[in-house]
Amino acid sequence: DKAARALGEIGDPQAIVSLIAALKDEDVNVIEAVAEALGMIGKPALEPLFAALMDDDSRIREAVAKALGKTDQRAVNQFVAALKNKNVYVHGPAAKALIFYHKFSFEQLLALLKDEDSDVRHHAASALGAHRDPRAIEPLLAAALKDKNVFVYLAAAEALGNIGKPALEPLLTAIKDEDSDVRQRA
Repeated sequence: DKAARALGEIGDPQAIVSLIAALKDEDVNVIEAVAEALGMIGKPALEPLFAALMDDDSRIREAVAKALGKTDQRAVNQFVAALKNKNVYVHGPAAKALIFYHKFSFEQLLALLKDEDSDVRHHAASALGAHRDPRAIEPLLAAALKDKNVFVYLAAAEALGNIGKPALEPLLTAIKDEDSDVRQRA
């Protein structure tokens, strides 16, 4: 894995073909180092990294998602698509990667709070909380108070806590709501 890191630091696109082949290594540490090296190479390595997001091996998908999270804004659409993957090892790292792309992913994350898949809603709420953007308060509050899935509303509640003081007034209002379920969740 030291060789992969060195190739990434050098940043020569000629290393891409060899690094992509090395993603198939049995050692997860090597896979992670190779994916990170590809991410360090940057733009020339993006298309092969995007393709590797759909690999059959979940270890490769996870390592690539982490690496892409540190690279290019075009990765946002790939991560949003990966959120819909049923494999937790794909959508989990994709959600974490979206945290790095706040200004590019904010609107997409808000839309994903209404997705039919509760895992997608959960990860969207978590990523929005990590952004700590007050613009997310109302949508997160709606998710925290009305979503039927316990993981979604807990993630939304935690996200509101991460936003902090700007979320205080809307939460205090929710505590006084007529609906006892709303009051309890608030």
